[in-house]
Amino acid sequence: MKKLTDRKKIILSSLIQEYIKTGDPVSSRSVTKNDNVSCSSATVRNELSELEDMGLLEKSHSFSGRLPSDVGYRFFVDNLMDSVVDLSLNEKERISSIYSLRNLNSSRSTMLKDIFLYGVNVLNNLCDQAAFICEARSIEKSVKAIKIIKVSSLVYTVIFHHDNNVIENKLWFPANLITDEGLETMNNVLQDITSKGFKDLSNDVKNYFQKNKGLNHLREGIIEIVELVLDGGRESNIDDTLYIEGISKLIQKPEFASMEKIRSIIQLFESKELLNREIKKLLILKKMNIKIGSELGVDDLNDFSLISIPYSAGEDKKGVIGIIGTKRMQYERIVKIVRETAEKLSSLLVGIDLDL
Repeated sequence: MKKLTDRKKIILSSLIQEYIKTGDPVSSRSVTKNDNVSCSSATVRNELSELEDMGLLEKSHSFSGRLPSDVGYRFFVDNLMDSVVDLSLNEKERISSIYSLRNLNSSRSTMLKDIFLYGVNVLNNLCDQAAFICEARSIEKSVKAIKIIKVSSLVYTVIFHHDNNVIENKLWFPANLITDEGLETMNNVLQDITSKGFKDLSNDVKNYFQKNKGLNHLREGIIEIVELVLDGGRESNIDDTLYIEGISKLIQKPEFASMEKIRSIIQLFESKELLNREIKKLLILKKMNIKIGSELGVDDLNDFSLISIPYSAGEDKKGVIGIIGTKRMQYERIVKIVRETAEKLSSLLVGIDLDL
């Protein structure tokens, strides 16, 4: 994508903010009315046409006007979003009210459940989207060695050795055929990137291939192996510890007004299977993460955006908190709310033993 001029950035930002506000495809006339846009309507039309050609905007099939594409939302989030957002006094008080739960006179398990239910309810109401909190009891076990053993040309066994001397193995069915030489190289790569242990494994993979670009043909296979290990190396089962609230808010959004969309959302949230799997992947991340539509890599989630951030409850305990909602969400404000809620939750949970 070629570099956007300042004028294009202003026009793109104006259109996206208008679309987020109204939910209606935005016309060039509406963009021209924005106080930040100081060019003629003809110029705005030309710029919008070019932004569409660049893949940042899409034309509505039902109405005149344009709306952001996933690429457009991504550019907005990465480059145009205001990072300095002030929450209202009411919003700050609602988030801080999580602290009131520290005085609950109840058993540990009941107290934790009440904290997470309260926290997800606060997020749901403040953001007007579906909210989730994954309760984590323990961060992943450390892995000190990974080895791939060939069973047949299509099947391999991945053996991973934890630092507590526990050995696990999983079957791996690679998408592409692997030569004996390629297998030896992959084992050498895995030996290198496990030097820092399981907690850094994902970042180690990324850093390794940035420094060793000549081995990029092995990258896809190594990532598959790492995902197998990440799935196998967790001590807690997310299925029992995922709190989600807000399906009623989503089905009221204009984007999901059709009965087909409503049924799809209800099925998605009631089964939890897909959400469990996708949210589980977020546990390995160490900072705020925003995924938009197709970036989630799952067809059933193409109409959603997901904002998440990890929270901690001590050195070896971590969970994830976030929002799943329409792509047309108030990213600037919601990012701030999710971040501050995670900070308050982390502060509250320090000192509470999560190993039930």
